[in-house]
Amino acid sequence: MKKTLKPHASSRAIGGLLSAALVASGLGVVSAVPALAETTECANFEAKPAKGLEGTYSIKDADSKNFASGDTISVTGVNVPPREGGSIAFKLDFGGVTWPDDQNDNLSAGAGGTALILPAENFADGNLNIDLVLPEGLQDGKHVLNILVGNDGQDPRGGQHIEFLVDSAQTNDGHCGTIAAPAATVAEASVSKVTGHAIDHRKGNLAGDVVVEASASGLAAGAALTISIDGVPIKFSEAPTSGPEGTYKGKVTIPKGAALAGEHTLTVSDGTTSADAAFSTGVYAAISHAGAQGATATANVTNLPAGSNVTAVGVAGNSWWTGTQAAMADGSVTLSDVEIPADAPFGQPIVITYTIGGETKTVETGTKVSATVAPENVDHYDVKSVNLGDGLYQTAINNDTNEIFVTRSNRTKYSTLYKLDATTLEVKQEVNLEGNPKLDNEILAAYGIGLDKKRDWIWVTNSRQNTIAAYNQKDLSLVKQWPKNFVGHPRDIVIDEKTGKAWISSVFNKTDDPTKFDRGNGNVVVVDYDGKSNKEIDLGQFPVPMSLELDVDSNYLYTVSRNSPKIARINTTTEEVDIFDMPADKVDGGAGVALDTKHNKLYIAATGSGNTLVFNAADGSFQKEIRTGAGAISARYNPVDERVYVGHRDASTVVAIDSNTDEIVARFDSGVWFNHVNVGADGTVYAVDKSSQNPASADRDHDHLFAFKLKEEIPGKPGAPGDNDQSSNQTSGSSNGKDEKTPEWLVPVLSVGGVLAFLGLLAAALPMIAKHLGINLEQFGIRLPF
Repeated sequence: MKKTLKPHASSRAIGGLLSAALVASGLGVVSAVPALAETTECANFEAKPAKGLEGTYSIKDADSKNFASGDTISVTGVNVPPREGGSIAFKLDFGGVTWPDDQNDNLSAGAGGTALILPAENFADGNLNIDLVLPEGLQDGKHVLNILVGNDGQDPRGGQHIEFLVDSAQTNDGHCGTIAAPAATVAEASVSKVTGHAIDHRKGNLAGDVVVEASASGLAAGAALTISIDGVPIKFSEAPTSGPEGTYKGKVTIPKGAALAGEHTLTVSDGTTSADAAFSTGVYAAISHAGAQGATATANVTNLPAGSNVTAVGVAGNSWWTGTQAAMADGSVTLSDVEIPADAPFGQPIVITYTIGGETKTVETGTKVSATVAPENVDHYDVKSVNLGDGLYQTAINNDTNEIFVTRSNRTKYSTLYKLDATTLEVKQEVNLEGNPKLDNEILAAYGIGLDKKRDWIWVTNSRQNTIAAYNQKDLSLVKQWPKNFVGHPRDIVIDEKTGKAWISSVFNKTDDPTKFDRGNGNVVVVDYDGKSNKEIDLGQFPVPMSLELDVDSNYLYTVSRNSPKIARINTTTEEVDIFDMPADKVDGGAGVALDTKHNKLYIAATGSGNTLVFNAADGSFQKEIRTGAGAISARYNPVDERVYVGHRDASTVVAIDSNTDEIVARFDSGVWFNHVNVGADGTVYAVDKSSQNPASADRDHDHLFAFKLKEEIPGKPGAPGDNDQSSNQTSGSSNGKDEKTPEWLVPVLSVGGVLAFLGLLAAALPMIAKHLGINLEQFGIRLPF
């Protein structure tokens, strides 16, 4: 083929035919002897800005690959402008390199072999696809392919330039600015957390299971993995695989007895490469009945090393069960007859003692001695309940319509909003919450709930999506869905109809990044009545605000921190905040707040310490500790019977506290895993449980709504029918020694006679009283008949 500086029309036509034929095959051939530029140690040519040539051009893999001398580079272009009868030229390093003359033979050579000419017929449709063979002997380093127009005598003139790298030895070590191959990876594995289960767990783990949180790297990308413990493969319902970067992260459940207390090795393998991680397991223990005083409990121990014997159950210095019970082959021991004394020291950790190899060791159950769960005065209440779906959370009551609304929250399936008759507990309507496009169609769940009776709205918190929603009370239709990340993990919500504001306990603070929150601190958020704006009320260092209690008469809102012994009181008019400190030695995990408006007292239910603390609502001064039960989580004052009702997650009880004496006057079952308590205007107390989430529950298919109401006539109360004490029954005066009830017809007679007798005594005594006091009765117009 001829080499011409300016090809004639005939040669361009012939070249064009050859080019069209060979470009279709992806390879052009030109015969040339390389004439390289003056050698230097490394090439480092810089591309110039594009000028005069439109379109987009690239070399395949130029940004991720080192080429070698003699390699073929694939050049593409899109939106290439047409040049009828013209051409495009390709140069290397601005003409400093001669193309090989025997390997790009469908292209005309120009400029003494430093240019390759491609006729315009080959990119008439605006697309360019050409393979070019690089010369031999290119220096390692950065080179530039120049794509030029104007050699055909047409305007515009100019070009574009593409950088590429050459490493002819393919060492890929980064010399001369070339791309260095990533260092060879070494497979590694690690274990970040080990959790043992002495009893069945609500997340599906069985008694004796050990859950290991593991990670690994340096594996083949997308490979099926085998995970072994001490060489024994773990069975998975779905086989684990490595990610696109050859990494793995997940939870591994080790079945009962497969990793007894001691040192073990976890191995992750992709079939070719393996990585090991050492980890330790321990002995795990639990005790039933929330460790309640006076209970007959079951103690469970798992993962004991071979040869172990359980010898005692109790608290430090005081064992309630002693003996010798050898561990089974799977490392477990069950003791079903542990009698917890009624005077067991409240709040002390319950431990189990075992021996191994002549050494005595103890393991904590994770439970502290809690208040009794024994029923008390249950017969003073009328009780009814109804089964609802699993995942119940809170209730709200519209006393005007006699309706109660209940939220239901789930993570893996739909959630529900219920409307029931507050008297009969009949479900009047229910609606399942659907995914909303504003929330990326994620599974929605309703947690906290508050009623806006002026607008007939139901406000709910969508905690997992960090937002809130409003529904219509009449038909449960969605009124408004706020956007995702509107408020940081909202828990409770209350509506102040007087000021037109919604108040929300926000577990996490928002940060400058709208998708991230400060998990170490929380606040209260106030939303205007139309929900168009929100404002954070800074509580200072107040981590995890929980329940809210709104007093519309005094314009105060109260909340409590779960992770700090503090109460916050917010003036809903001025938004000023008062912080009350609670005694740190008496409260752990504040959760519920109740305000006794008659005596101006606050009741704080504390989950971790299993008690309820009483404070003066005016100045926050501490008044009394009431040991109510394990897992105290919710509280509500009932002005009808002047009692405070506190519900307990772990104890599964509701207790009634007489607000006049701050003494417990009743205790009754609230279903398994109580969650929330509320009070209607007629004095009915409503409670919901999470029975479905407790593996020990007899009903795993339902949660329950309970209604308790104090009877008007309480057995044992003076004056109640059927009682035999002297204040309610009169004897007939018979000599047989038996108490006989006074006939009904005699009651009014005795009453009249009693009044007359009292008046007679008063008349007889009055002159003597007057004389003693020196009073002349006649000056007051009093004249006695004697």
